[in-house]
Amino acid sequence: MSPSVITFASLMALGDPSWQPPRDPSLVIDGTIATACQWPTVVATVVDPAFPSLGTGSLVHPRVVVYSAHSGTSFDHIFVGEDIYGEGRQASIERCVAHPDWDGMIQEGDDIAYCLLSESVDDVPIIPILMGCEVEQNLVDGLALHQVGFGMYTEGSPPDGQKRWVSNGRLVGGDALELMVENPGRGGVGVGDSGGPLLIPVADGSWRVFGVLSWGQGEMSAYIPIHHHMAWLEGELAAEGIDLSPCHDSDGRWNPSDECTMFPLDPDVGGGRWATGCEPGALSGPSATCGEPGGSDETGTSSSDSSGGEPGGGETSTTASHDGTTTAVAGTSRGGVEEPDRTTGVGGDSNTDTGGGGIPATDGDQGCGCRGPQAPIGDAMLVWIWSGLIVLQRRRASRG
Repeated sequence: MSPSVITFASLMALGDPSWQPPRDPSLVIDGTIATACQWPTVVATVVDPAFPSLGTGSLVHPRVVVYSAHSGTSFDHIFVGEDIYGEGRQASIERCVAHPDWDGMIQEGDDIAYCLLSESVDDVPIIPILMGCEVEQNLVDGLALHQVGFGMYTEGSPPDGQKRWVSNGRLVGGDALELMVENPGRGGVGVGDSGGPLLIPVADGSWRVFGVLSWGQGEMSAYIPIHHHMAWLEGELAAEGIDLSPCHDSDGRWNPSDECTMFPLDPDVGGGRWATGCEPGALSGPSATCGEPGGSDETGTSSSDSSGGEPGGGETSTTASHDGTTTAVAGTSRGGVEEPDRTTGVGGDSNTDTGGGGIPATDGDQGCGCRGPQAPIGDAMLVWIWSGLIVLQRRRASRG
């Protein structure tokens, strides 16, 4: 995980084996290499088996991967594992679809897509999407979170196909369209990490995924909130009978099904091997984050009106080691889900200094190879492909 700003002027040096991308302070560096079966729901989107990974995604259902629309929709396969050149497996794809409002422009809140797999990945415990009262309880300024991806890992290095993660990210602002994350100092996200998730434990110790990496600028990166697009995602997948939110309706109302249970408590630990079977790790009991387990809350009100957060008899199978204590966030109601005020920080707190999303408005090319505000990203994608070709050429030369 570790990038740079690359322009077409840089491509003039492609024939020079000594060429290196220019340094940029937004690089994703010092990421920790994932151990076997660590963060198993974080997958790679692979365009060509001979290339390094060009993107990252999240397995949010045994047959569904959510990722960034700017990564494209033409992949050879999805890789499940920690190193696309090592142990793991390839999952074939039935279709990949970008959000209908995606027009190639970042920073408009619709840089999200999904892939429907041809077969289920049934031996990986799924980390559910943050929904309902979980959103308002957790999305507060300063929230500590984990970022995972298959991108560049050090200054001047293209992706090498390995999964890495960092835990120094903090939520510093955002709204219903984008969530802003800051990685102060060393460590962060960049080219190849696009589509990767934000991950946190909630009050009962089980984990949730809630973001899709869209773009970056300096120490800041922007993620698309998945819950904001649940109606579209579940509408797209209704014909297959797929439910991406087993504990909530798509508008965030608490409505747990029989599948609202057995969520991972330690996906950050790993264990086992893909060749012989990953260890499932500790799993939760029936979830009660936003109401009574196994049914609607007694009042029948939306999750934003329920007390939430206190388990109502749904105890976990083990004591979680994560502190999920959070503070409720204020905001305006939309479809039963509390959403932030776009003009202030994550929680609509007028005392925050995030500047309406935590990032100043600038023009031109910015950050991790992404384009600046309102700029097409087709050029950036071509640069990523050329970066892959450079790695492939160097690997072949070293082997020869």
